[in-house]
Amino acid sequence: MKIALNKLESTSVTKILVNDQWKDNQKDIEEALFPINKGKINASQHTPFLQPHLRRVLGDQGYEEAIDEILEGSFEILAGTDKYTRMLLRQAKQTQVTPPTRSYISTEENTQVWKKAKEKTSAGVSGLHFGMFKAQATRKHLSALDASIRSLAYSTGFTYRRWQFGIDVQLLKISQDYRANKLRAILLLEADVNVNNKKLGKEAMEIGERLNLLTRDNYGGRKKLRATEISMIQQLTYDSI
Repeated sequence: MKIALNKLESTSVTKILVNDQWKDNQKDIEEALFPINKGKINASQHTPFLQPHLRRVLGDQGYEEAIDEILEGSFEILAGTDKYTRMLLRQAKQTQVTPPTRSYISTEENTQVWKKAKEKTSAGVSGLHFGMFKAQATRKHLSALDASIRSLAYSTGFTYRRWQFGIDVQLLKISQDYRANKLRAILLLEADVNVNNKKLGKEAMEIGERLNLLTRDNYGGRKKLRATEISMIQQLTYDSI
């Protein structure tokens, strides 16, 4: 399958095409990509939540009082708020759920997670890579240390300083397409925050499944369903048409 889709080649970017001109050194590539990536990051500047009337009430990272009201369903939606933002705010009401019986990460769970992780996965700026965590998971006392570091953050919401930084990396979105505006920018996070996020996502999906809160077309992260099936269904629909 990878041969047929030409996915055996590296997706790292060593050159880019800008206005029919090739850039192949780091300085020129960074200078060309900076305004493009800045535009992508700032693409949400004109969305409703960043406009003065909502931004003043909600803040950039969420004022506690307003967020509590949204979760309770008692938030008074401001006049002038558009239809779809109103719908989103109403749907954000929190469903009362029984939290997981265990909000910490055991040594055994930590060991199993790192056994399954792929060693070649790229990690964050600190240099603590997946291979190191996989190696430590083979020693019980080291796995216990890693589990306690992950647990402290997972149980309390605390964030380590090294978790607050990442590396922006450019990848080819389409094979052999080196046009600067067609590249994909991804953010590499620390390896241990990565697995914590996976655990959080898994538990959220399990709660959603249990309470029947997931939509029918939500295939990703669910048992016996795969996100790739959506593309297959879409293609079969087009073929039938």
